[in-house]
Amino acid sequence: MDTVLSERTDLRRVWSPAKRMRLRPQGPATSSKRSVRTEGDWVGRRAAWPDMDKCREAETVRREWLATLLSRKTLPKDAGKVIAQGLTTHRRDVGTAITNGNALAHTLLSVTREGYWEADKLAALVDQSPARTQHVTLAIVLAGIEASTSKNTWRYPDSTKSAYFSQLAAWGYNLSEVEQIVVNAGVSTDAAVDGQEQVEDEPDADAEDDDLGSE
Repeated sequence: MDTVLSERTDLRRVWSPAKRMRLRPQGPATSSKRSVRTEGDWVGRRAAWPDMDKCREAETVRREWLATLLSRKTLPKDAGKVIAQGLTTHRRDVGTAITNGNALAHTLLSVTREGYWEADKLAALVDQSPARTQHVTLAIVLAGIEASTSKNTWRYPDSTKSAYFSQLAAWGYNLSEVEQIVVNAGVSTDAAVDGQEQVEDEPDADAEDDDLGSE
């Protein structure tokens, strides 16, 4: 019995997953090239990242501006459109913020929220001031999008955040240098997509020649 257990133990030691990985043939040239290329890409991307201190400063200024916007008696005329976009295009960010109690929306509306488990104070605000219903709804949308911004917004800018910053600029917000980076990246992405669609829609010149020849 001891001999059988010893043999099984020896087999497990010889054919363990770690040993099988070591015995598997590797291509040293390919793996080394891949690691060098990956490291180079990482260094290049990181060198292009903006200063995070500037991003944090921009965030502070931007959120103060949002609070001022929501404190105005009259909202921009296209506020309803932005609310609809927030519930569709930005539904993931807004939905996440709503699920978590949307603390930033309370802050932007100067409403004190006692704690995470406390009841949402925004519904009470609507009951007290029905005329500010659209203000509350816009605050929920803007706060949801705003709360989803992070360092990755500038490291890996996308079209949704670009559209968000562009909308703020259309309302009179003065974009900072780092915020403009996100807007420009979104414009470049949209232009690339439009160019690709245009190429796909263009008729094949060779196909047209074949059709003419057949006639």
